[in-house]
Amino acid sequence: MGFGFVGSLYSDRTGADYCTPRRRAVGSTDKRIWVKPASKDVVTAAVENGISTLVFADDKSVEEAAQLVRVSFGRLEDGVLYCPDGKSGPVVQVDSADSQQKAMDLAGKADLVAIVADDWRIIPAENLVAKFQPTKTQVFAFVGTVLDAEVMLTTLEVGVDGVILETGDPNEARALGKLSTSSSSTIELTEFVVTSVKPIGMGDRVCVDTCSLLGEKEGMMVGSSSQRMVLVLSEAAKSEYVPSRPFRVNAGTVSAYCMLPGGRTKYLAEQTMGSSALAVSADGTTREVVVGRSKIERRPLILVEFSESSSESNRTHGVILQNAETVRLASPDQAEGLSVTSMKQGDRILGSVDNSARHVGMKINESILET
Repeated sequence: MGFGFVGSLYSDRTGADYCTPRRRAVGSTDKRIWVKPASKDVVTAAVENGISTLVFADDKSVEEAAQLVRVSFGRLEDGVLYCPDGKSGPVVQVDSADSQQKAMDLAGKADLVAIVADDWRIIPAENLVAKFQPTKTQVFAFVGTVLDAEVMLTTLEVGVDGVILETGDPNEARALGKLSTSSSSTIELTEFVVTSVKPIGMGDRVCVDTCSLLGEKEGMMVGSSSQRMVLVLSEAAKSEYVPSRPFRVNAGTVSAYCMLPGGRTKYLAEQTMGSSALAVSADGTTREVVVGRSKIERRPLILVEFSESSSESNRTHGVILQNAETVRLASPDQAEGLSVTSMKQGDRILGSVDNSARHVGMKINESILET
């Protein structure tokens, strides 16, 4: 396989936006973990272990890789890194204070900056992450080992937006894939107090069936408002009424919000086969999962209203769910969660608080009152 610096742009086969500027949480699966392979063995090892984007520097390498695997391709040309969606930015060698300053001067002026360092050191990495964090410019790091990748992804508890592992060792590619699939983040869960539970008639509800097995204490964050969501648990728990469905979350109505990786939100009606969902455990641990299908069916609904136990505000929030015994909300008092059919005023449930407004799922600075 050739590895020069001449090539044409190859589009993202999946349609994913790999370079949308935004800050990512520690360990988020939204971070970009790519490989620049030096052999076909590395290509195979990377893809078999979950790496979905390969970076090359010439057409021949891309053509050969495309015959082996179906993935997205980035490229290098004349000192520029091109993402699969066409966004690009300069590659900067950082080996001195002057070159570090050169890289930092690009913060806010480019879609991305890709940093190369023969000997990664913690302080320069921290300086770069701190400089780029408040800006729209993403920072990528070329690394030679998985250990360097881990350092770059967690520096200052934020890390770079993406790493590109340059290697001829298939074992390094395998280890990077495991790092990618095992990464997780956490969200802070808070206690809500149920103020009322009442049937409200019929409506369209969404069951989200994932491509992963979910635990009994794992589910999805759902809410009628993105500012106050509750943790709807999976159907992994055994029931005398129906068989266990450990891949399913009976999530709520078509108009409800659900939380996505990277702090975004989406309407449940927009969850489709192949899209991403965020699985959340009762301890706040999260992981990204893939949606296998979503089922929208007309079912009896129930409105669960709740308030913040620690808040002096009298404002009530709510979520509309299917009125069924198997629909459970996470609770600090019940390990198996609380079924909506047995829930009563005063019960405690777990959820999230986010006072940001949103536009098409992204956080914005705007005052919005949802009732």
